[in-house]
Amino acid sequence: MRILVLSFYYPPDIGPGPLRAKSIVDALQVVSEQSGVKKLSIDVLTTLPNRYHSMTVDSLEYEQVGGLTIRRCALPTHRSGMVDQSRAFVAYARAVKRQVKDQAYDVVFATSSRLMTASLGAWVASQSQAKLYLDIRDLFTDTLKDVLAKSPLRMLVLFFRWLERWTFSKANSINVVSAGFLSHMQDVVPTIQPSVLTN
Repeated sequence: MRILVLSFYYPPDIGPGPLRAKSIVDALQVVSEQSGVKKLSIDVLTTLPNRYHSMTVDSLEYEQVGGLTIRRCALPTHRSGMVDQSRAFVAYARAVKRQVKDQAYDVVFATSSRLMTASLGAWVASQSQAKLYLDIRDLFTDTLKDVLAKSPLRMLVLFFRWLERWTFSKANSINVVSAGFLSHMQDVVPTIQPSVLTN
């Protein structure tokens, strides 16, 4: 079985996102060993540490330990503004697109706070005809609605709501990190009953 894990952040980057992504990978390996799954291959596609502009962390671009392969792409310098974050994500998405070209996966697992990593996972799963599992760590459209409430860009919320519905509807299974997310998920994809696994 071949699993692709997409996470914008991964150790040695710091914060809840990288730790959660690492916990997911560790759990997949443990479950594989306990259930006797043969030839499990996990590919993690992530970024070099970039969460904080003022902090530099050395990290390998490529690691392989047994059936686990980690590839980290470099991102343009950013200071966490919306434009910078958009540029950083575009660089990540391009790197993912290059890495998955001509590859076949059984499962795509995307853990995502901002919606775009989940949407990227949905696109890759569609291309690979793989099952899609999403781990949703934040309600991006709710946050964006508040951030852009008085901005001329507030119409973008309608686009991202459409993208959110498309992304979630592609998933075979969705997990959320808080039961408080369930009513929002019910509004977006009433046909899916998410699980709730907190941090």
